[in-house]
Amino acid sequence: MMAKTIQEAIVQQKFISIYQRSYLTLMFVSNQVCNAQQNYLKQYDITLTQFNALRILRGQFPAHCSINLLKERMLDKMSDVSRLVQRLKKAGYVLHKKSKEDKRNVQVKISKKGLDLLETIDKDIHIFDAPFNELEEAELNQLVALLEKLIV
Repeated sequence: MMAKTIQEAIVQQKFISIYQRSYLTLMFVSNQVCNAQQNYLKQYDITLTQFNALRILRGQFPAHCSINLLKERMLDKMSDVSRLVQRLKKAGYVLHKKSKEDKRNVQVKISKKGLDLLETIDKDIHIFDAPFNELEEAELNQLVALLEKLIV
């Protein structure tokens, strides 16, 4: 039987406050969603962070984008974007060049191979919707509105 409450899921009977219950529930569900997405992306040998970067670069295509712009738009603000770009370049998913004006500024662009990978993933992207299948559209809108209140 699957747990239906945070108490059942983490086997904890009492919480210090509703705030603690709220953030533990949010963290637990977030981890479940991310783990499911990571497991799906393993077959393509990319991480969720790499997938996020490729989607951002596809949105900028055909233009290049700076490392700083990529970092600003990433979901995971803690990631080392320079290292991430190097891994994506090594896999052939991105191209990069140094700016003519500022040699320290690296410009990144998604490659044909990166675009093809995203096109393949997009065919099954509905799999990412699965955790939300129990919710009606109005509930999903309410969930988004509530979560957006928490964005700092």
